[in-house]
Amino acid sequence: MKRSGIILKAKNLAASLFAALFHSSYREHRIAFSDRVFMRVSDEKVVLVAISIDNIQSMKITVQQAKQVIRSIARACDLKGVEEINTGDLSWKTDARVQKSAPDKVYIQFNGPSGLVRAVSSRDDVISAVDEFTKKFDSTEHYFA
Repeated sequence: MKRSGIILKAKNLAASLFAALFHSSYREHRIAFSDRVFMRVSDEKVVLVAISIDNIQSMKITVQQAKQVIRSIARACDLKGVEEINTGDLSWKTDARVQKSAPDKVYIQFNGPSGLVRAVSSRDDVISAVDEFTKKFDSTEHYFA
């Protein structure tokens, strides 16, 4: 039991160090939903990145697909509901229902060629990510009512 605890701590440390390195090298082009789920963006492409304790997943998506994801996130937050979309190889689900136990949390789930990712984020972080994306790509479009 003691050995598995040490291994788990080492995995957590390695994931945290990698996340810090990964975040710092792409900070100016990173739109974060949480500290472990974010989009790396350029003018032509978007890479969706998810970092977990023992796995790092990345998936290239088009700017148009990213816009669809962002619109669905904004709808979920506006309606305080659940929104799901499928675009290309990506399926994305945002659960922004207000939970009694965690009213400020938004639950994100997406599935692509690399597998399923589930993440919990703060509502403020998700809304900030939508706003940041909007400023970069859709300055004329407003996703929130």
